[in-house]
Amino acid sequence: MSFKKRVGDVLGRLRRNRAPQPGSWSFDEETFTVVDAHGEPETIPWSAVDGISAYKANLLRDVEVYVELRTDDEFTLLAESHPSFQKVRAELERRFGISPEWFNRLFDPSFRDKTITLWARGKVTALRRAN
Repeated sequence: MSFKKRVGDVLGRLRRNRAPQPGSWSFDEETFTVVDAHGEPETIPWSAVDGISAYKANLLRDVEVYVELRTDDEFTLLAESHPSFQKVRAELERRFGISPEWFNRLFDPSFRDKTITLWARGKVTALRRAN
């Protein structure tokens, strides 16, 4: 194998390893990006978010919490079991002024599915942090 071919193979592996992984989340001050199951990234401006809700689902043996971000024509769902959950949760609380208490409120009452609105454009919610 030629040197050029070996270098090409190494560079190809490095590029593949740097590609966003399906299901990954990233964000900056203007946008957030979610990579779908096919490895295709979708970048959405924070300003396009119209609402944020949280769901608690009581499964047979487990409880799963989901956060949903809604825009005009779609929604994006993030499960608590996702590796990015804590990072995204902290960013949502900071960016939208959501009280961190929302997570505990999902578990009252226990053993029931529950949905709460964390933030909605143009509306005051009980979970907005006092300024």
